[in-house]
Amino acid sequence: MQYARAVPIRIVVVDDHPIVLQGLENLFQRQRDIQVVACADNANAALDIIREERPDIALDRKSTRLNSSHRT
Repeated sequence: MQYARAVPIRIVVVDDHPIVLQGLENLFQRQRDIQVVACADNANAALDIIREERPDIALDRKSTRLNSSHRT
């Protein structure tokens, strides 16, 4: 049995590799129950977007510029 979500999961995608970022964005945009709120190519931009957009999930594949005290 599948459950449909009435409201899509709002995500921010973060990656410093443009091709990976674009690929992840395209992948998630194809999903009916996921809304890509924004994409960022660095941790600082991601934090600004997260504070403003308040997504359900921030997907950061790997960020070497962001220490654990900043992760949300």
